[in-house]
Amino acid sequence: NEEITKYLMGKSSDNVFYGRVLEIMVPEWNLTNELRIQTILFDIGKDIEDYEQDVHGGFPNILHMFLTLKLEASKVPANPAEAVELASRFGISNEILGLATGYRTQAVANLELTRAPSLKAAINRNFTKIEEALKSR
Repeated sequence: NEEITKYLMGKSSDNVFYGRVLEIMVPEWNLTNELRIQTILFDIGKDIEDYEQDVHGGFPNILHMFLTLKLEASKVPANPAEAVELASRFGISNEILGLATGYRTQAVANLELTRAPSLKAAINRNFTKIEEALKSR
């Protein structure tokens, strides 16, 4: 969904700036996109973790956005366990995991990522957090 992609790109836009600064300071740095992906994966996991607070606070939340594509907003639960259960039932969990997998695959395809093991570890850690959050509730 275009709105979801725009949301994720907007949340991680600061990393484009910081990545460009790193490129100026360290010319061999070529991991701006991977830095952004790490943040996108972090934000997806954080949205699932903070689902109830985001819904009650009226903040954008990726899980809620996906659910409202399938249900009327008034029928989307505020309870995170119920939301994850519905997401599983409607195949939304697989859609979110597919989105996250695509981002992670794109990041690890850059061979220069091996020069930044902590960034690679963060990407994988954030992906695992998404997997666990969508299964654990």
